[in-house]
Amino acid sequence: MRHPRTVLALLAVVLPAVPAHAEAPERLTVSNASGDAVQLVSRGDCWDVFDATEATGEPSLCGPGAWPEPGGEWGPVLEAAGGSKLVVRAASPIEGAELAATTNFPLGLTTPDGRPVLNETLAGPLEGEATGEDGRSLTFELPRLDPRAARRLAVALVVRHEDSERHFAFALRTPASPAAKAPKAPPPLPPAPAPTLAPGLTPRPPDLGARAALRRGRLVVRFFAHHPGRIRLSALGRKTRWVTPKVGRWQRATLPLSTDQDRVGVRLTQRTRAGLVSRTGAVLVTPPSG
Repeated sequence: MRHPRTVLALLAVVLPAVPAHAEAPERLTVSNASGDAVQLVSRGDCWDVFDATEATGEPSLCGPGAWPEPGGEWGPVLEAAGGSKLVVRAASPIEGAELAATTNFPLGLTTPDGRPVLNETLAGPLEGEATGEDGRSLTFELPRLDPRAARRLAVALVVRHEDSERHFAFALRTPASPAAKAPKAPPPLPPAPAPTLAPGLTPRPPDLGARAALRRGRLVVRFFAHHPGRIRLSALGRKTRWVTPKVGRWQRATLPLSTDQDRVGVRLTQRTRAGLVSRTGAVLVTPPSG
């Protein structure tokens, strides 16, 4: 009969060593083309990447709570433009990864006319491309993104190694495009022409150069004041409003006015600090038809 230690020694020689099981990493770094990065911690071992199906209210195949709720907080925010690349790096090898980005509107959101606002998948699911020789980094190339990406997109990332998975969540925001900036103000109207006086005539204050129109039940008058002094705006002989002018520039004044007349007489009157009176002639405006 062999000694027990001898038997154990023989088994150690006959049986091959079993390598330790390598799992997907618990922590990742995701960076953009500028080098800005966010640190992510695994939410668990979900293998089903979040897309428009879950974003519209369907439960994840990995069970409730696997991913954040639509419209909720999705973790760190990374800025990246459509068409750029995201680089995923880990401390241990990664065999593969999937990424998907969806709009992040809350469930039940509707437009002012009552139509439901549904989330959509704007990117992916995308397969990561291995970069580097150590197997610890992957690159994703983003497609051209919808302008709604200016809001924070919900980004789901699932990484795989051997027979294990880990899933991560973060938010993506694209930089505002020049077209999204406020439009330029229209060029200012030219100053009202100065009056020309014949020899021997007494100088009088320049005209206010009024222009008027009726729009949606309101009288809109544009005028140019050459001197300080309150201006009285009147229409139909009964509607009146006092306006404090801004000297040396065109400005606008409005007056509530509803009428079925074809033409409306409008008058602006100003008494300057020097005691002079400047009046426009009656300005006739035509209400919009229909």
